[in-house]
This record gives sequence, C-alpha cells and structure tokens, in this order.
Amino acid sequence: DRVRRRERHVAQRVPGRRILSSVAIRIDGPKAWDLHVVLSFVITDLDETYVFELRHGVANHRRTDSPADGGTTLTLARRSLIELFTGRLDFGEALGDGRIVLDGDPIALGTLVSVIGTTERNFPIVTP
Repeated sequence: DRVRRRERHVAQRVPGRRILSSVAIRIDGPKAWDLHVVLSFVITDLDETYVFELRHGVANHRRTDSPADGGTTLTLARRSLIELFTGRLDFGEALGDGRIVLDGDPIALGTLVSVIGTTERNFPIVTP
C-alpha cells in the first residue's frame, strides 16, 4: 500500500532525537508525576546513544557517549525504536529474535510506556 511505503520511507530518515522528542511530548504529566525512570537507547544503525529521563511528569533526553550508569539500556535499530513507540513491534518477540537487546530492568520500559498518551492521527489542524 502506497501510504505505508511512504511512512516507512519517512521513518527511515527521522533522527534519533526526534523519535525521542515525539515520545517526550506525549507523556501524561499528571499520571507520570511520581515516577522516575532512566532509560538509555543505543541506536545501532545511527551509532548514537541517548539517555531518556522521566521525572516529575517531564521527560528529557540527551545524546551521550555511553548509556547511563545503573539504568536500563535498550540496544536497537532506528526502525525498531520507531515501531516500539508506535505499537507496531511486539517487545517480547523483538527481545527473542535479537532486534532489541535489553540490559537492566525490563519494568522500566513498561513504566514509561504506561504513561505515554495516545495521539489522534487525523485531528483537524484548522477548524472553522
């Protein structure tokens, strides 16, 4: 289908920082207020590492040279990262087949995902 091919084509060019920014802006602040989660994402095909921190309902991320000490690290390709946060990737299956390598607490990712709000794909940008 043409639309899916176009989406995949665009996704292949999205920088790692933009993927994580799109996650950060979807955090449900009040729901996440009492949480503190630190995740590192090693994006293999981009040769980039990001530390993503959720604290007091606010998510921030930064590019770093190495994963955060003592945190949970996910090593994966950009496509897997996008599919993970768009719900198109089965996490357990991706762990099993090696698309995602997890070092640390798997609950940390579940905690983050539990406070990501949904988006309306076809929202009206301008209404009369």
